[in-house]
Amino acid sequence: MVYGFMYYTLPGKSIMPNKNYADTDNWHRNVRTIAEHSKDKPLTRKVDTYEYQDLADCIRSDQVPASEIAEIFTDKAFYKWYKKKYFTK
Repeated sequence: MVYGFMYYTLPGKSIMPNKNYADTDNWHRNVRTIAEHSKDKPLTRKVDTYEYQDLADCIRSDQVPASEIAEIFTDKAFYKWYKKKYFTK
């Protein structure tokens, strides 16, 4: 049992791979959804341009809670920069 979740392994296979949640597609979809819903809200937090990359690294490594991500993405300039750099597919 790990953190209240039980997982089983099959011979040579693991049901739960050794992967950080921040490295999963689901996490990236969640961040994008939060960003898309926050971009049209009134500005509540301005991000300085010299902080963009450091903040993006923190967001991408799952160090920033969802409520704070939503607040950060109200800064349209940061949202535009982040979208251009990380939401391209």
